[in-house]
Amino acid sequence: MKKTFITTLFCVLVSVACHSCSAEDGYRLWLRYDKIQDEKLLSEYRHAIRSVTVKGTSETMLAVRNELELGIGGLLDQEVTFSNSLYEEGALIVGTLHSLQELFSASGIEIEEEFENEGFAILSTRLNTYDVILITAKTEIGLLYGVFHFLRQIQTHRSLSTLSVVSNPEI
Repeated sequence: MKKTFITTLFCVLVSVACHSCSAEDGYRLWLRYDKIQDEKLLSEYRHAIRSVTVKGTSETMLAVRNELELGIGGLLDQEVTFSNSLYEEGALIVGTLHSLQELFSASGIEIEEEFENEGFAILSTRLNTYDVILITAKTEIGLLYGVFHFLRQIQTHRSLSTLSVVSNPEI
């Protein structure tokens, strides 16, 4: 009888512990995308990111898109609007240097290629009359690093209006 009680108690405790552990998986422990609590800042971010354009359809670019959907959706507490348009107010445009070459040429934007294969650039700029944010890199892996960096900027309450980042992550 005592052995059955102890076995049952042990099973209940393990079950409760496992349930608590599953509430936060490893991904969520590393990358929390909880809503921005400062209402003024939240409003600024929602104004700055009204749509997202991801140039490319490879597996890596799908990962970029999914991360932006999770990150922006969670941080701004709203559904992410994806678009194919490059010319919209509040567009977040993500693509390799190659995929955005026409955009850079047409708009006169010069991205200095100070970054290596896994490096990236994040830039707040104007395209025609629209305020946009660009994330670009030589490679798609560089874009993924850039997206994580961008989301971290939001998490740490940084201004998005004056972004000018060039980074070469060390591996």
